[in-house]
Amino acid sequence: MADHETEVSQLHATLQEVRHESHNQHHSDTVEYYEKEPVQQEESTNGEISSDKDDVDTPVGGEPNAREQRTLKRVGERLPWAVFLVAIIELCERFTYYGCQGTFQNYVQKPYDGSLGTGGLGLEHIGATGLTTFYQFWCYVTPLAGGLIADQYLGKYKTILCSAGVYMAGLLILACTAIPQSLSSGAGEGGFVTSIILTGIGTGGIKANVAPLIAEQYTRRHMEIKLDKKGERVIIDPYITVQHIYMMFYWSINIGAL
Repeated sequence: MADHETEVSQLHATLQEVRHESHNQHHSDTVEYYEKEPVQQEESTNGEISSDKDDVDTPVGGEPNAREQRTLKRVGERLPWAVFLVAIIELCERFTYYGCQGTFQNYVQKPYDGSLGTGGLGLEHIGATGLTTFYQFWCYVTPLAGGLIADQYLGKYKTILCSAGVYMAGLLILACTAIPQSLSSGAGEGGFVTSIILTGIGTGGIKANVAPLIAEQYTRRHMEIKLDKKGERVIIDPYITVQHIYMMFYWSINIGAL
C-alpha cells in the first residue's frame, strides 16, 4: 500500500514537472514570438515606406521619380535665343553656298560676250565641270580640318568666326573679279579659283562646328518637374528639347538651300 502511494506521488510529481516545463516552453515561445514580431512588422513597415517613396509627388523643380517618369507627360523646354542665332548663321551660310554654286556652271562654261548665253569665263563644258566638281569635293574635305582646328586650338566659336571671315573674303574676291572690267583684263579665272578655295575653307570651318555648337547652347542635363499652362504636372525632358533644336537646325538648312 505504501509502495502504491509512493508510486502515485512520484507520478503526480512527474506530471507536475511536465506541466511546468510545458508551461515554461509555451511562455518562452510566446515571448520569443512577441519579441520577433515587432521586428517583422518594422521590416514590413520599412518595406512599405521604401515602396511608398515613388507614391509621393516630387516638388516642382525637382527630378521626377520612377513612377512619374512612367506616367507624366514629357515635353521640351523653351529654346534659348542663342540657339536661334546659330540657326540663322547656318541659314545664311547655306543660302550663300547654294546661291553661288548654282551659277558656277554657266559662269565658268560660257564666255562673257553672251554668244552662248549668260556667262563669264568661257572655259567650256569640261573646264566648268572640272572646277565645280573640285569645289564640291573641296567643301566636303575642309570640314575635317575645321573640326581639328576647333578641337585642338581655337574652339568652335572662334573657328566659326575666322571661317566666316575667310568665307567673306572669298565672296568679295569673286564679286570683284566677276565685274566686266576684271573679266576684260583676264582676272576672272584667277579670281574664281582663289574664291572657291577661300569659300571652301570657310564652309569647312563653319559646317564642322555649327551643328555641335547649337546643341551646346542648351545646358540642361537632367529631367525636371514643371507645371504647364493648364497647371498640369509635366516633365521637362532635355532629350526632347535637343530633338526640337535639331529639327529647327535642319529646317534652317533647307530654307537656306531654297
